[in-house]
Amino acid sequence: MKKCKKAIALALFTIMCLSLLAACGNGGSSDSQNGTSPATDSAASPATGGGTSAPPPTDSGMAAQAPEGDDVQFVENFDFIMSNQAISVVDPFSPAATIPPVNWVFTMIYDRLVEVDYENGGFKPSLATSWNTDDYKSFTFQLRSDVYYNNGDLFTARDIEGTIELSRDALGSRANEVWRPVESVNIIDDYTIEIVIDSPNVDFFDRLALPAASIVNPGAILADSEYGTWIGTGAYIITDFATNDFANFSRNDNYWGPAPISATQTWRFIPEVSTRTIIMQNGESYLSGGIGVDDVQLFQADPENFNVLSNTLNSPISIMFNMEDPVAGDINFRKAVAHAIDREEIAFFAAGEWADPETGGTYWGYRTPYRNNDIPIIPYDLDLAKEYLEASRYNGEVIEMLAPNQPAFSRGAEVVSQQLSRIGLNTNISLMDPASLMASTTWADNRSRILIWSSPMTLNVDSVRPCLYPGGTDNRTMYNNPEVNDLLDQARVAFDEAERSAIYMRIQEIIVEDMPMINKYYRLLPYVAAAGVGGVAIFPDHSLDDFRWVYKIVD
Repeated sequence: MKKCKKAIALALFTIMCLSLLAACGNGGSSDSQNGTSPATDSAASPATGGGTSAPPPTDSGMAAQAPEGDDVQFVENFDFIMSNQAISVVDPFSPAATIPPVNWVFTMIYDRLVEVDYENGGFKPSLATSWNTDDYKSFTFQLRSDVYYNNGDLFTARDIEGTIELSRDALGSRANEVWRPVESVNIIDDYTIEIVIDSPNVDFFDRLALPAASIVNPGAILADSEYGTWIGTGAYIITDFATNDFANFSRNDNYWGPAPISATQTWRFIPEVSTRTIIMQNGESYLSGGIGVDDVQLFQADPENFNVLSNTLNSPISIMFNMEDPVAGDINFRKAVAHAIDREEIAFFAAGEWADPETGGTYWGYRTPYRNNDIPIIPYDLDLAKEYLEASRYNGEVIEMLAPNQPAFSRGAEVVSQQLSRIGLNTNISLMDPASLMASTTWADNRSRILIWSSPMTLNVDSVRPCLYPGGTDNRTMYNNPEVNDLLDQARVAFDEAERSAIYMRIQEIIVEDMPMINKYYRLLPYVAAAGVGGVAIFPDHSLDDFRWVYKIVD
């Protein structure tokens, strides 16, 4: 059953990626995702009607494009229950702006220079209409001249320069991670800008397509430090927001791109998993993430009223070790843990059929390019685990294990704790809300010993860098191997595909030897949608889920 569900999810995702933006009729892409050539030149023109975004793909039983006709009516306000992570901030420069729902907000209210072209590969225009580079170090962008912020300000090249400057000061944020390599900015005119980065990077466009690369209104932020980050050029305007509670959006009727169908959207965070199920069953919301894995079958059994969307998330759920901790930093201790865990047991108790245990020995994303599938998994062997533990610095003390206070993570942590107790390793689980957990495990101030968390690896291979490079936003293991650092730098300037592949394969071999973390399983994330809902786009990179084009047909 599990293998079948996994295959279905993979097939659906493939269909979704092929159909994404298929109806938009945009110009060609400007860059190759694989970076096989150092020369790039895009002459793409703005899309017909001024739009570059298009209706997103959806899962089985849901139309990607809204039906047309005078007899078709849509609900004015689309009610959405978020997954089990709440929106903590609406500020791309905050270190807390890393969890998926915050990135969804950025996609709603901001635009980026480019977006990923899932239909044709590469990238497609957004705020930038065309671009070129000869060396992947200096990039020149032609910009749209008809874009306004929702406060009426005209978008120009200076807003990009201002966004980059704000990002440089926002240490610990994803925006800083995106824009930190920028060495200089040259404004040629109001709608032409040159961005020069510190060294060639064939994956730079992948960064520019992330929600963290959103272009803000620096003037509005300077004038209003509290609400200035709400000002964007996106398809929606955020009208109200309460931390860890709700966010309200209104359609931007002056949006330069295609108009969303839903006039308003209400996003709610409902912490109780059972309450989400009841709300959906009562018809009080149209779409919900974070449905308990035990309740999903209730909706699957009622296909006339509900559709269940699912997708295997690319980010692995991992056990991470603080490499600077005297005990967790001991390789024998880490090997003891690696041999003591039963991944199938962890996955089953964490999420049942909605989890796939890791079957390979690498530390890499589920579909992240250049995954090394030839690395064997460390086998479950309690006797060997006890031998390694005996040889380690562990002296019987209680080891604190941090985990987010979400059902799948907490249940998984409990199983890990029980498994480690079988070899005499004592642990205490500390559950924290995601924002507090991330604040406690930064490179600058990492207070963890063992961390249960997801590694935000995406379909962009450069996403592994922040997880492994010293000072990286997602380096929560304090990992710092000079050889790996050098290889990561080499990969950015490797234009030859075979060379890039060899570099990333070697990186994975070294990581397995060092063992700063261990993959446990991958989640199959379910969304439950009411009948008549369409326009929902979900991706292996959960942060890229897109709700700009959702709609609900009036029954």
